[in-house]
Amino acid sequence: MLVIKDLAVKFPSRFGNFTAIEDVDMVIRPGEIHGLVGESGAGKSTVGAAVIGLLSSPGYIAGGEITLGDTDLRALTPAEAHAVRGDRILMIFQDPQTSLNPLMTIEDQLIETIQAHSDVTHAEALKRAVDLLEEIGMKDAAKRIKAFPHPFSGGMRQRVVIALAICTDPELIIADEPTTALDVSVQSQVLDLIKRLARDRDIAFMLITHDIGVIAQVAHRVTVRPGTIMGLVGENGSGKSTLAKAITGLVSPASGEMRLGDAELPNGKARSRHHPPRQLIQMVFQDPYSSLNSRHRIGDILEEPLWFYGFVPDKAQRRRLAAAMLELGGMAPDAIDKYPHQFSGGQRQRIAVARALLARPRFLICDEPTSALDVSIQAEILNLLKDLQSTFGLSILFISHNLAVVRQMADDTAVLRGGRIEEVSSTESLYENPQADDTRSLLALTPVMPQD
Repeated sequence: MLVIKDLAVKFPSRFGNFTAIEDVDMVIRPGEIHGLVGESGAGKSTVGAAVIGLLSSPGYIAGGEITLGDTDLRALTPAEAHAVRGDRILMIFQDPQTSLNPLMTIEDQLIETIQAHSDVTHAEALKRAVDLLEEIGMKDAAKRIKAFPHPFSGGMRQRVVIALAICTDPELIIADEPTTALDVSVQSQVLDLIKRLARDRDIAFMLITHDIGVIAQVAHRVTVRPGTIMGLVGENGSGKSTLAKAITGLVSPASGEMRLGDAELPNGKARSRHHPPRQLIQMVFQDPYSSLNSRHRIGDILEEPLWFYGFVPDKAQRRRLAAAMLELGGMAPDAIDKYPHQFSGGQRQRIAVARALLARPRFLICDEPTSALDVSIQAEILNLLKDLQSTFGLSILFISHNLAVVRQMADDTAVLRGGRIEEVSSTESLYENPQADDTRSLLALTPVMPQD
């Protein structure tokens, strides 16, 4: 219903053009809640503003496509865009207080919006307004509609804003951090309302948030900003490595689907060695010695993905790129002519990481990559991974049973128990305020340094 392809937004200044977002792809279906997640400054709200046509000046859409059904939103005149914005696409902002006119009653604001987009009488508009307030859960709607916004609580004001958004029967609602200013109980009520409206009215929602726990509660699909690290924790036997193998195609799932961006990932049996996800998804295993061919020199091991995927036909150029990646990983130049057994465990893991990155992946899975290493070497590898993740803009799934390590590495964390995801949240939120019993149990069992 909404299709975004290769969207780029820039903001010109005297210092040049600042690129706020680029290469954004997204598909949202009717009746679907699609989560858009990222930290502050990631560009989430810019995507929403670009879709609805409310980019702050001097920002502009520098490239890409935005279509709503059969309508090319970028080809509309200002008048046509205004009509679409009020009729087919609506937006819910973070602070309902600033979204409502304090000098107008709720009745006047709803009736004004309804009559602006429908040819109805005042009485008909009033009846529809009362019905909308009842639909969003306001008691005594016929009486309370006469009030001004300020007597209402934050949660109730947000419900009124939602009523304003649905009064024109839109196809798409962009909800930009709609629950951030609310307490947990009211947040849950508003999210339940969004789920009900998506289901009953077949409205598509783009739900923009930095809180991945909110996304886990309501979203059907998620767009998780590239260049972030997702932690996956759980005790032995919880299914962490099995999930990693399913993603990489080493085992075939019994049911469900997996997607890389907007493309569905076929199961393992359907993926040939040259299938794109084989290159785009790479894995770093727990034991670097068993993941490196003991009969090959390091140079040959590192050159293999460059040759196999056809990136670099020239042998000399492959050797130069392999040497450069080794140097980036903190290895000496002469390492390229040695064999794996001549290195320590930490050095072998650096080589394994270098080999994975030479395949030019978008998504890197690290399955307990430091559990076999001592503490000082472990810290070096973790710092290396964070540096490389930032340098190459990688998305990383970091699997570990060590919650302290995951806290150091991950932006967001999921807790796995008995093959099921028990909780998903931003990492700091999960550690400071765990919601699931299994999360609390894992945290209680995590060794901590005694305080003086």
